[in-house]
Amino acid sequence: MTPKNPRDASWEAAWLPRRPLSGREKSGPYRRRPRDEALTDPLIEANPLVKRSLVIVDVDTTEIEGLTTLLGLPHESWAVRRRGPVGTGHLGWALTAPVCLTDAARRRPVRLLARIETGLTDVLGADTAYTGRITRNPIHPGPHRHTLWDQDHETIPTYSLRDLATPLEALGALPAWDDPRPRKSSGIGRNVDIFDRTRSWGYRAIRRYWTDDPETWAQIVEARATMLNHALENEGRTPLPTMEIHHLSRSIAKWIWKRFTPETFSKIQS
Repeated sequence: MTPKNPRDASWEAAWLPRRPLSGREKSGPYRRRPRDEALTDPLIEANPLVKRSLVIVDVDTTEIEGLTTLLGLPHESWAVRRRGPVGTGHLGWALTAPVCLTDAARRRPVRLLARIETGLTDVLGADTAYTGRITRNPIHPGPHRHTLWDQDHETIPTYSLRDLATPLEALGALPAWDDPRPRKSSGIGRNVDIFDRTRSWGYRAIRRYWTDDPETWAQIVEARATMLNHALENEGRTPLPTMEIHHLSRSIAKWIWKRFTPETFSKIQS
């Protein structure tokens, strides 16, 4: 087997799916394959369903080479550019620490990530409908595309959330924490939206299920989250994957069950 160069190896280390979806055409079909096999396809699943280690935007209207430098943003970890006079494509930033999307006790990083996605999309003029689930494979991008790497690094640069947020703040492009736009324009924003709606409902609903067991409560919460997820289609948004809803709702149910007991509710009321 040919040894991987350091840059390819560092990208693969940041790419976390164990058995990703992959395909040869944008229109599909996609199927789950072992990592090494998936990496031979030009289109691959970017992240596991419940975790984000890669932040990706789709710029489909302008030349992407040199764009982040021109606009005062952190240089992308990699980009896959369409060959031609105007090279559009995907730009990606690898995170130093992946963000878990389903931990009810640690929502601050998820909210910040949604704000970052929205800021990057706004500044770069990227496609607001792109959810980030499927991306161009930088290892084997296909015959009509090529990969742009940061030539100042032997391995891909990685960024903390703060590394990405600070330049956006300086540009006035990082949405405020209470700005509703990330819920609508960010792929991660759908996760934030479903979490907040389910959690708010759960705070009130738990009182009706105190006489039940935790598993029954978890099933009730998952049914509610699933209903809210399907309702995204009525808003012109793509629903989250079923397994992401499953893990997210289970985390919400567990968090509320532990903290909203008859005893704690009585203390709040008194």
